[in-house]
Amino acid sequence: MKNLHLRGFKLTAGAQYEFKLDTTGTRSLVLGATFTPEYRYSSERTIVRQDFSSSSSETMRNDTITNGRYTNPLQIGAGLSYRVANSWMVGADVRYTQWSKAQFEDLEAQFKDQYRIAIGGEWTPNHLARSPWQRATYRMGLTAGNSYLAVPLGNSGSFCRLSGSTESQQVYLFRL
Repeated sequence: MKNLHLRGFKLTAGAQYEFKLDTTGTRSLVLGATFTPEYRYSSERTIVRQDFSSSSSETMRNDTITNGRYTNPLQIGAGLSYRVANSWMVGADVRYTQWSKAQFEDLEAQFKDQYRIAIGGEWTPNHLARSPWQRATYRMGLTAGNSYLAVPLGNSGSFCRLSGSTESQQVYLFRL
């Protein structure tokens, strides 16, 4: 039996700026960016072993390993949106995550850098209307990106790479 305890915190810094495109302030362009540095977890892994002998005696051993190699990857994102106040907005977002340099001790998977793009928008028919259907904000968006994980399939040297979104997973097999 293995127990793994990771401790740490994640810091994401971001900034955005809104450009007013007219004097009334109803139309604007918003630019934004985020940055998450790579960080290392403090870790403690305990391995409990039970040995049984033919004389029906049981021996338990605990091994504790501290400060293993566990890191979370660097991540950079940027976005752009165009808004007409109280009416509609469209936007796009991109994100890069550097999984290829992430470290997870004793993990047999391979990691690839991940790219993700998203586009979307929202529309409010009439924000002052009495009808909840006219006052509601309707949103829609699409996202696409590659998977960062390749999972080994036994000792065959093959890996299973998952790609696509959670709605439709595609599985690709390849030999190394």
